[in-house]
Parts: sequence; C-alpha cells; structure tokens
Amino acid sequence: MAALGMMAEAANARLLHERVEGVREQLAQLQNQEERYDAVAETLNELPDGLSHLVIAPGKIVRSNEVLAHLEDDVFSWRSATQDVEIIASKQEVLRQQLETQGENLRELEAMTTHVGSVAQRQKMYETENISEIRETEVES
Repeated sequence: MAALGMMAEAANARLLHERVEGVREQLAQLQNQEERYDAVAETLNELPDGLSHLVIAPGKIVRSNEVLAHLEDDVFSWRSATQDVEIIASKQEVLRQQLETQGENLRELEAMTTHVGSVAQRQKMYETENISEIRETEVES
C-alpha cells in the first residue's frame, strides 16, 4: 500500500513539474513578444509625422506615414505611426497583465512543488523509521 502511495506522489510531482515547465515556457514567450513590441514601437517612433514635399511629377504622396496595423485576429487597418505606437502601448499593457498573472502562477506552482517535496520527504522518513500515525475513530474516543 505504501508503494502505491509513493507512486502516486511521484506521478503528482512529475505532473506538477511539467506544469511548472509549461508556465515557464509561456512566460518566456510573453517576454519575447514584449521585446518585439518594444522594438516595433521604437522603430515607429523614429518615423516622421508626415511628408508633404513638392515633387517634380504631377501627383502627391499618399499614405506617407501610414503603416498596416494588426488590430485583432484577422483585422488590419492603415494607421499613422503615432496611432500605431498607441495601439502597441495598449497591447503591451495587456501583455504586462498576462506576464504578471503567469508570474503569480509560477510562484504558486513552485510553492506547491516545495510543499509536495516536503510531504514526500516526510512520508519517506516515516516509512524508514516505521513511524505510524495513531488514528482513533469517533467511537473509540
């Protein structure tokens, strides 16, 4: 019976470890995405507000300062560089909230991992020293 309990604890510890690794991977992906947003925002900040130069040919420059912005899943729109920077800032705010949530999840899972490890260690100590808990039923007490 004790061997079955140890196997269950080992399986739980392994699953918990896999969840911790999964959260770490998600956290790394979110941090990578935040770095990419920073790079795009930096590039867009370098663009001028607009161009209106005289040209020797007939016509005018159209969309001199517009960038195709990804708004939602399949929605794209032409926006100015300053508008794109604002869009990126709002997306970064959402991303920071996700990073904070994943960080909290990681801390909770790591705390669970240490708790599960200490419980397993205590159980091994009880088994090696042949310590058993005294249990009384309500009838006996």
